Parts: sequence; structure tokens; C-alpha cells
Amino acid sequence: MKKDAPSIEQEFQDYLRQVLPLYAYIGLSVDNCGPDMQCSVPLAAQNRNHFGGMHAAVLWAVAEVLGGVAYFAHKAELGECWGAVREVSISFLKPAMTDVRARASLDQAQAAQLKAQMDARGKIEFVLDIELLDAGDVVVAKAQGKYYFRRTGSSPPGFGASGA
Repeated sequence: MKKDAPSIEQEFQDYLRQVLPLYAYIGLSVDNCGPDMQCSVPLAAQNRNHFGGMHAAVLWAVAEVLGGVAYFAHKAELGECWGAVREVSISFLKPAMTDVRARASLDQAQAAQLKAQMDARGKIEFVLDIELLDAGDVVVAKAQGKYYFRRTGSSPPGFGASGA
């Protein structure tokens, strides 16, 4: 019996957890690599702060990773790149006492604009507006991530045999 290929979300999640073990430790899940990107983390013992809610560092991490998800979701358009986060600012609005998911959007029109910039300059900078929600759909934090990508022609080490 032939084994089904992993989803794009599972493939990227496995890559992140291998290359950046922090994401495995906090239990990061890549839920959606489409135009409406989403990652989540559980309210597990290792993710709790001193009063039992989600630790601020974990909230920051699940927000920050969406820049990588944005690239992975639009890799076909952008080509092989190296990326880096330039800045992530976050406002904590309410204690997160449940699992949390971070979401942001980068639609096809925005991706096409980034592709044109990448084709013209070989590099791009972009901003993601990010919401973090608890299990009751309450916004517990808002973040803004600023990311930089540069075309290289090769994938980072260890990123799949096909460079996927």
C-alpha cells in the first residue's frame, strides 16, 4: 500500500521542528500554509508562565514563525530564498489561558507584488499583521512582523532532498 505524501503543512512543520528544535519543544503546529496562514501551540506545562497562562516568549514565537510560513506558502512564486525576521513587535491584550493560534494573511495579489519586487531586486521586505487567539476566539495579542528575504538559488541545509 502506497503511503500518502505529507501535506505542505506537515512537511514545513517537520522541517521547522528538525532545524529549530524550539518549535518541537513548544509543540508548534503549522495548521495552514495558504493565503490565510495559521500556526498554533498548546497550553502545555513547558509553555506556561508563573500564573498558569501561556508564556509571552511562546506567544512571540508562534507569531514570529508566520514569516517563514508566508515564504513557504509562496515559495513557487518567490523562488529559493534565505529569510530573516527584522522585527516583531507584540501587544499582549489578555492572558492566554488556553491553546493559542496565530494567524496572518498574504493573498495572491500581495504575493504577486512581492514576486515582482523579488524579480526586480533579488530581495524583498514585507510586513505581516498577526492576531493571536485563544480557544474561545478571543484576541489575546496582536503582533506585527517585519521580514527580509533574499534570493539565493539554494535551500538552507537540510531542507528536503528536493529543496521543498
